[in-house]
Amino acid sequence: MTAGRWNGARRRTRILVTGADAQTRSRIERAFHDVLLTEHEVGMPASVWLGRPDGLEP
Repeated sequence: MTAGRWNGARRRTRILVTGADAQTRSRIERAFHDVLLTEHEVGMPASVWLGRPDGLEP
């Protein structure tokens, strides 16, 4: 399983949230920051992550 090659490009994801006031925006930003992978985690092989629960299971 592979997600493809980045060919030196910086990895990134953009998420757009509309209709949030300043307080809600701050809470959303903190929540996303809290779940970002560290550089160490990014460098780990996919096998470390495959099959692990993500909290989204029904």
